[in-house]
Amino acid sequence: MKWRLLIGDTIALTGVELYIVGVAVLFFSFGLLMIIVILASRVIKTRHESSVQSYRDHFQRLLNSIVVNTSALEKPDSPVSFDFKLTELDRVIGGSVVGRQILISQIIHLKRNLSGNAAYVLSKVFYGLNLQAVSISNLRSFKSYEKKVKAIRELAEMNVKEAIPLLERYLLSSNKLLAQESLLAISQMRPDDSLRYLVKTQQTITPWIKLNVFHYWSGGSGQRLDFSGLLTSNNDTIIRLGIDMISHFRQTSSIDKISSMLSHPSETIVVESAEVLGRIGTDKHAKILVSLLENKNLAPEVIRAALASLGKIGQPEHHKDVIAGFIDHGDFGVRFQVLQSLKALGLKPTNVLTANDLEQNENIVRHLEDPLLQP
Repeated sequence: MKWRLLIGDTIALTGVELYIVGVAVLFFSFGLLMIIVILASRVIKTRHESSVQSYRDHFQRLLNSIVVNTSALEKPDSPVSFDFKLTELDRVIGGSVVGRQILISQIIHLKRNLSGNAAYVLSKVFYGLNLQAVSISNLRSFKSYEKKVKAIRELAEMNVKEAIPLLERYLLSSNKLLAQESLLAISQMRPDDSLRYLVKTQQTITPWIKLNVFHYWSGGSGQRLDFSGLLTSNNDTIIRLGIDMISHFRQTSSIDKISSMLSHPSETIVVESAEVLGRIGTDKHAKILVSLLENKNLAPEVIRAALASLGKIGQPEHHKDVIAGFIDHGDFGVRFQVLQSLKALGLKPTNVLTANDLEQNENIVRHLEDPLLQP
C-alpha cells in the first residue's frame, strides 16, 4: 500500500522516496559535521603551533640575554640581572605546563652547544625555576614509555642527581629501552659509581650503550676505575665491556684477571681475552697463551687470536715452534696467522718451516712477501 505526502499540492513523495531523502540528508549532515571537526582541529592545531612558537621566541630572547649579560656584580633589580630575567621567565610561563616543557627543551638544546660559565648559567635557570620537578613528575606519571624516556634524558642532561633513586627502580624494567636509558642516565651522572650498577645488570650491552658509557668514562673516570670488577658479572656482554675497557685504558694491574677469562665457556670472551694479552701482556702471559694452545679442541677463532698475540709478546727462540706447529691446521685462517705471527717475531718462514709446509702454503707466503703489503 502506498501513501503520499503532499507539499504545497505540487510535490508528493512516496515512503521509499522519503527514506532515500532522509538518508541523503543524514549523510550530508555527517559530512558537514566532519568538515567542521576537521576545520576546528586545524584551527586548534594552528593556534597551538603559534603559541609554541611564541613561547620559543620569547624564551630564546630571555635565555640569550641571561647568558650574555649575567654577572656576579649586577644589582638584583637591574633590568639585565639574572634574578630579574628569571622572574620575567617565570611570569611568561605562568601556569602553563606546555610552556615549562618548551623551556626545558630549549635550555637543554642550548646547554649542549655551550660550556663553561654559559652552561652553568643555564643550569641555574633550570634549577631556579624548579624545572627538575617537571621532569621527575613526568617520569613518575606518564604511562607512555617514550615520554618517560624523554624525562630520563632531561634529568641526565641537567645532572639531576636527586632522581637517581627513582631511576634505579627502572633498571629492572621489562621495557628494554626504559632500562637502558636509566642505566645510561645513572652512568652519565655518576660515572665513578657506574660500575656498581653495570656489574649487576642483565641488560645486553649494545654498541650504543658501550659508546655512551665510554664517552662518560673518557672524561677522566676511566683512569680511576677498576674495570676488573666487571669480569665477575654473569652477563657476558658486561664481561666483554670490562675486557675492552681494561685494554683501552691499559690497566695492566688487571691483566692476570684477563688471563683467567681464557677458561670462560664463551668463545667470544676467550678470543677477546687472548687479544688483550697481546696488547698489554708480557712474557709471563705468553706462557699462558702457550698453555691455552695445548688444548687440541680449540675453535679456529681462539687459535688465531692466541697465535696473533704470541706474535706480539712472544720470544722467537721460545715460541717459534709452538706457532709453527699449527701450519698444517685445516683452517686457512689459522695457517695464515701462523705465517703472520712468525713474521711479527722477525722470523723468515724458510728458516722455521719445512719445504713441504712452504710448498703447501706457497700462496700465503707470496701474499705476505708482496712489497705492497710491507709496512
